[in-house]
Parts: sequence; structure tokens; C-alpha cells
Amino acid sequence: MSKTLHIDQQSKGNDPRHLMGMVTHHKCGTIWMKRILRDMSAKWDIPMVGMWSKFALNRLPKTGSAFVVNWSGWFPEDLRQMREFRSVHLIRDPRDVLLSGCQYHHFAPKGGEAFLYEPRDDLNGLSYQNHLCQLESYEEKLLFEMREKHAETVAEMVAISTADAAILQLRYEDVIQDEKMTTFDTVLRHWRLKENRTEEAHQIIWNNSLFGRLASPGERDGRISMHVLSGASVRWDKELPRAIGEIYAQEFGDALIALGYEKDHSWVSRLPVDPVPINLEEADDEPPSYIQ
Repeated sequence: MSKTLHIDQQSKGNDPRHLMGMVTHHKCGTIWMKRILRDMSAKWDIPMVGMWSKFALNRLPKTGSAFVVNWSGWFPEDLRQMREFRSVHLIRDPRDVLLSGCQYHHFAPKGGEAFLYEPRDDLNGLSYQNHLCQLESYEEKLLFEMREKHAETVAEMVAISTADAAILQLRYEDVIQDEKMTTFDTVLRHWRLKENRTEEAHQIIWNNSLFGRLASPGERDGRISMHVLSGASVRWDKELPRAIGEIYAQEFGDALIALGYEKDHSWVSRLPVDPVPINLEEADDEPPSYIQ
């Protein structure tokens, strides 16, 4: 028995290296993808390596499979050059990222994104979150968000080349309603996942998706509920004020075109002049002493 086990382990250790990447961005399905890959990692005993700096390259297995992830739109060039590395890049319409980010940053609890809670000299000692909550108008809030975290996120999206055949670019709008798993199957093939794992992969995706088990709010835990702010795959055409859209087109319109979401700036004319503001709840925590 022990001899057979040794042979099996040795065979597994000699498997060629197989690195399956996933890179996305803030408010572009990060929690969703993290849960799917976490469950796949546990199901198949495949390590999941967070690639937050080039030093994490040392944590990659020399043989066998691994999931390699980054939620801020970055992978080191050395990783990109590895022939055994194939990645998925998940993007989302930046206009929806703006709305979702502005909404979430009002109430996101401590323990998540550190940038929201740190006092800033340029905000008179307020944190990002405190300043955002204190702005009075919907338009002011969107403009602040647009030129802060949102600008960083859009820059990350456009920085990843679509010309690299090893990187499969997908849209959040497609996968969020992929009940038949057509788009997800493209991901599995791109990763060159073993075919005998497809059915198990489908079940894991279904269990973690809004078109599947999580369609029922009762199935969502607290962290998922905080991030699921709208069931719509496109929000901006009903919730983004035209006055803000005109500014957005000037500052980020070219990024929308580069990402394939628009061909020109004519989309602005379709925006509502005075939409109902999105629900902007504030954080439950008491404001820190430096703003009292």
C-alpha cells in the first residue's frame, strides 16, 4: 500500500506546471471570483497563490497545477512570460464600477479596503469614507469617487493588453448572467482544465453565482450581501446623471472605447437628466474621534 502511494505522489510531482490565472479589479467581481477559485482549490487540492508582488513568484509550485490571482489588475512580467501561464482578465463597464464603488464606499466596514479609513491631509484630516459621506449632493459624491479610487481602477483595466493570446479578457456583464455556463466554459478551456473536472466546476460556479444558488438573498452571507448592491448587469444608463456623464466622457470616454464598451461619446445623450440617486447608506461605525 505504501509503495503504491509513493508512486502516485511521485507521478503527481512530475506533472508539468500548469498555472491558471485570474486578474480582476475593485468592484469587478473580485469577491465572486475569489469564492469560486477558493472552492475549486479546495475541491481539487490545487493551491491558490495570491500574486501581490514579484516575490510571490517563489511560492509557485515547480510542477503541477496552481491558481494564481490578483484583484488589482496586476501580474509581474516574469509571470506573464511563462509559457505554462494562461490567465483570465475580468473587466466591467467602468460606469457601473463608478456607481457601485460610490455606493459601497459609503458603508464598507473596517477590515476591508484600508484606503477608505486612513486620515488624509488633503481632506482636512478626514478619511476617504468620511469625506464621501459628508458631501451633500449626489453629483459631488460621484465626482469625488470618479477622480479617486475609480480613476485608479480604470487605469488598471486599460493597462492590460488584449493582444496577448495567453490572457482571455471577459466582461462581467456576460458572466453575471451566464446560466448555461457558455462563457465559463470558455474560461475552463482557456485554462486547459481537465475535462473530467468540468461538471464539478459547473457546480462550484452555480453555488457561488447570482444566476444560481445565490439568486435567493437568503443564501448570501454578510460579505456577499454587502457587495451585491444591484442585480442589474447595467446600471449606468438609468442611474448616472447626464451632467456627470458629460464630465465622465471627457475624462474617461477614451477608456470606454479602448475597453470596447463604446464606439464614441454619443452615449451621454441617453443619460437621464435627474435620476433617482442610488441608495447611499452610511457606515454603522461611529465616526473616529478626529472628526468629532
